[in-house]
Amino acid sequence: GKCDDRLIKFKSPQVASNDEGIMNDDKSVKIGGEEMVLKVTSPSNLAGNYDLTTSAWGKVKVQCQAGKEPAKIVISSSGIDDVDLCIKPKAEHSYGTGTIVLARRGKCAMPDKVTNGKTSSFVIIVNTTPERMDIPSGGIGPMDVGVGSIGWDVGESLLSVLMAGGEIAGTVECDGGAELIEEDKGTLRVGSGDHSVHWARFGSTEYPAAPVKVRKITKARGNSEFGCTLDDIQVKVAGAVAVVKRGGGCGFGDKVVNLEKAGAIGVIIVDTGGGDQRVMCSEEQAGEIGIFVGMVSSDYWASTREEEWAVIRP
Repeated sequence: GKCDDRLIKFKSPQVASNDEGIMNDDKSVKIGGEEMVLKVTSPSNLAGNYDLTTSAWGKVKVQCQAGKEPAKIVISSSGIDDVDLCIKPKAEHSYGTGTIVLARRGKCAMPDKVTNGKTSSFVIIVNTTPERMDIPSGGIGPMDVGVGSIGWDVGESLLSVLMAGGEIAGTVECDGGAELIEEDKGTLRVGSGDHSVHWARFGSTEYPAAPVKVRKITKARGNSEFGCTLDDIQVKVAGAVAVVKRGGGCGFGDKVVNLEKAGAIGVIIVDTGGGDQRVMCSEEQAGEIGIFVGMVSSDYWASTREEEWAVIRP
């Protein structure tokens, strides 16, 4: 999934200069108005600067330095059978400092791909569409490797060369270096205490200043707890912040769209694990959603009441 409300120019030697896509990242690093780029230096037919979206939980500051010597761009150490980077490398294997690992999206979670490529300097995930995408951390925390994404039109061109045994060299650069920017996190204070909220990079960034009613979508009132359809939402959520569980066979954006239609002023999605990763949605939903959205850890569901007052601190 992918989502943000900021349009950017998707620049690439292989696509038209006026192609536009949705960028949705961990506050992508910008230096002097320039995006981070993958600078391919060889082979000559692929040489050029290709825009990247980076994630703040990766080690950007060290990796984003202009003027570095070109490094190898490679695929998984397991070869073409693992172009998705889902197979854990052998304990003795190291990609080596400076190496950039390219991996196709899918088959396993993105944090697993990054973990499998952590002995490199940068892991770049190729999206399934021309747009660059969000790389959620899954709550695993900062990594000692750069993390980024690139569109499929550029990424698949590079992968095809590597999968055929060809060699590619390049660097990850941005003018003047980069700074890590913290992820958007806030606090939801209820009777049981404070709960960390990981805010989505889409929807509204305006939060209620006064205490607000928070209502769970629970089975007790004939709901599915997931909010995947409007029929699931039997609890009155108009004017309240709705809380639903992750899962149920639908996307985050589906839940939010349904709950906004039901009158909710905000949506909190409860994760299935102990973390609180970033919420994503489709590009179409990004333009449709007008309420604030966040995710809390699974602890919230068991420790809070079905309905209570809360104070939201962005």
